[in-house]
Amino acid sequence: MTLKDKLRIYENQPSHPSVWQVAKVLADVALKHAVVNLNNRQFDQAFNYLKLVQKHTEPLAGSNWSTNAEWVLLRKNLHKNFALYHQKNTMWQQAFDHLKLALRLEQQLSLTAEITNTSLTCAILQQKMKNYGLSIDFAQQCLKNIERALDIKKGQALQEARYAGRDPEK
Repeated sequence: MTLKDKLRIYENQPSHPSVWQVAKVLADVALKHAVVNLNNRQFDQAFNYLKLVQKHTEPLAGSNWSTNAEWVLLRKNLHKNFALYHQKNTMWQQAFDHLKLALRLEQQLSLTAEITNTSLTCAILQQKMKNYGLSIDFAQQCLKNIERALDIKKGQALQEARYAGRDPEK
């Protein structure tokens, strides 16, 4: 029985919690398999699992999935792994498109460290595509996030702002 068949049970109740739980379990398992396949350089299988995750996390009409933080996180992970798949296959534009979607979801979840990392990866991809202006924009966004995280004030000398790790004496 496919997910679609199971969802017919709740045809008139697409926001029913059981529908989300079934979709989440299927998507979680498929995403784990996709990651294993990406790590083992089995890209065709990874792509098939990523498409499966995408299918099972598409919001149903009338559902409230997009307001669910677990759904947002799952979709973010889907797009980050799609980006990785495309990077491994040197499909820079497709990788960038997925990273933009992941970045939007990271911002929605206020994941500062991940926003910083994704911005830097976007800068690198733009550089690979010779879009230097956009590359600089994403690099600056990354730098601003780092400055904000380290509480570096505008105009502050770099020596004063140097981060020494956990030991404030260094």
